[in-house]
Amino acid sequence: IETAPKSIEDYIFNQIAANVSADTEFLLWNGDIGTPGDLCEGLIPLMQNDAAVLAVAGTTITASNVFAEITKVYNAIPATIINKGKVVIFVSNSIAKCYRQAISAINPLGGSYNNGDYRLYYLGIEMLIAPGMTANQMVACEADNLFFGTDLISDYEDVMLIPQKNLSGAPTARFVAEFKFGVQLGVSEEIVLYA
Repeated sequence: IETAPKSIEDYIFNQIAANVSADTEFLLWNGDIGTPGDLCEGLIPLMQNDAAVLAVAGTTITASNVFAEITKVYNAIPATIINKGKVVIFVSNSIAKCYRQAISAINPLGGSYNNGDYRLYYLGIEMLIAPGMTANQMVACEADNLFFGTDLISDYEDVMLIPQKNLSGAPTARFVAEFKFGVQLGVSEEIVLYA
């Protein structure tokens, strides 16, 4: 059960935080400094420009081919990491949806009627949903082989809601937030990209 925010400022901060989070998630995976408005290079473009990353040619994924396409990614995972127990497959929302539908088609009682929040696995490897990925993208690697860096020492203090009534007479408020982040790959030869 959701409760009402304590103040209008809390409500505004929550709404803006949700939007900033979604934008940050997209930039984390698919940011492209060549695209107007994108402020950083994301993980997928870094992988696409790195010849050492293990590339698997992608296609449009549906409920009828999702197992075959995930199998391609699974088969490409290097022997150096496959049995360490730390490999995950990051998938887009649409791939997770197709995967659930395919499981439901095989076993309706185990898939379509499961009301709980259950984890997705493929042959013992956890599949994590990455909302910033586009429809037909997957990445298999050890999660700690992908790096996200930020300076949060003072950034929280740089989030402000500034009412304009006392400043300009306008019945509005301005929101200001400043933060920075960047992403980087670790061992490229241990990353599988499906795109």
